[in-house]
Amino acid sequence: MNHQHQQKYIAENTQIIMLLSISHHGKSHYQYVAVPADCYAAFKADLAQNILNIEQHKATLLKQGDGMPDESIKRYMEQEFGCNHSDAVSVKLH
Repeated sequence: MNHQHQQKYIAENTQIIMLLSISHHGKSHYQYVAVPADCYAAFKADLAQNILNIEQHKATLLKQGDGMPDESIKRYMEQEFGCNHSDAVSVKLH
């Protein structure tokens, strides 16, 4: 599957979520995760308990970095994958 078809498949068959995780040391880290629609409710339930297990929910890590994503990354994720940043979730990792 070429890159363009992969992006289209991800945008149509998954929920894209931007996570901001905060370590117990206070360092922040962002992750854009594509979660299959049939796993999304369980993934969100785990996040509500500050549990982040990408592999368990068959999710795909699309992009990550330290701190907050800059505007060019946000724009790219919105345009290419349909990410809605108003749905971003903060997770405090232990």
